[in-house]
Amino acid sequence: MANQTTIAANKELVGEFIRRVFNGHDAEATQDNFSSDVQWHEGTLGTIGGSDAMTRFYGDLFAALPDLHATTLGVVADEDTVWCRFVVEGTSEGSLFGFPRTGKVVRWDAIDTYRVANGKIAEEWSSPDMTNILYQVGAYTPPWIS
Repeated sequence: MANQTTIAANKELVGEFIRRVFNGHDAEATQDNFSSDVQWHEGTLGTIGGSDAMTRFYGDLFAALPDLHATTLGVVADEDTVWCRFVVEGTSEGSLFGFPRTGKVVRWDAIDTYRVANGKIAEEWSSPDMTNILYQVGAYTPPWIS
């Protein structure tokens, strides 16, 4: 059975990351939350390696969506893994994943999985609804929408 103190600490670490980095727009705080060799996986966007690259990624994300905010809908943890379900939204005020500013609010659902090692996030699997994001920035129209 997993140590409940460790599970609680892992949930708190991920919660701090969401508060400070994601919702607080403090890209530099990735250095406090991520291991130096962190691996971030997102199928469509690929993999980012290292906390310095994550700092740049979040800085670019906050420039594109300066009012970005994630509302946490649920958190589950066991052993070294924490799963979070979110609704994320922000206003497109800059280039988002290479797509130009729209001035519109972009909103999507996401489920992210975090692996914690030695008190830091060592790996993250990000699963945003990329089809919905691409639709909202005008880069894709699903065939069922006329």
